Amino acid sequence: MKYYSSFLFIIALTLADITNGQNILINEVMTSNSKTYFDEYGDTPDWIELYNNSSEVINLEGYALSDNKLELQKWILPSLTLNGNSFLIVNASGKNIKSQSSSWETIIKNGDYWKYFLGTKEPPSGWKDKTFNDVGWIIGKSGSGYGDDDDNTVIQDV
Repeated sequence: MKYYSSFLFIIALTLADITNGQNILINEVMTSNSKTYFDEYGDTPDWIELYNNSSEVINLEGYALSDNKLELQKWILPSLTLNGNSFLIVNASGKNIKSQSSSWETIIKNGDYWKYFLGTKEPPSGWKDKTFNDVGWIIGKSGSGYGDDDDNTVIQDV
């Protein structure tokens, strides 16, 4: 899990089909979303990201999610397919919406070349616009962070 809050939480994924169930993983959890992800109503629900760890398409109908160990079938997923090696974000909004409306994808994969701005000052105005001219920005291989062995873009101390 990449994001978590300071309190203990329990999320259970009850499997409808034990054969395929071992291929559906809880990949990531956001328990205190306030600005990372917005649903179709503009709200910021907590969310659970599922991952299909196989190459097969799996129908999630009958799988269940819960945050209560005494009620493991708290929310049962509708008939919804998840392609092999794919992700699905399930909102923990309490709205019981049973349609898949949105998700995000990685635009820059580890090792891709990208342009970036060295944040020693404010970026130029309009840098978020699709028509922004990024001439002069630094080009490097993606993979940023610190100490997790995927750091291809190295920024020297300024």
